[in-house]
Amino acid sequence: MAKLQSLDPNTPMFAQFKEKTGPIVLANTFDVPKERT
Repeated sequence: MAKLQSLDPNTPMFAQFKEKTGPIVLANTFDVPKERT
């Protein structure tokens, strides 16, 4: 996970998470529930 020191307090946590992880992890987040269904 991202280091708290590097996070901008003015930016929402999830928005920063998407910026640092990129679309691949974000896609996996949506793909997992579909696989479990």
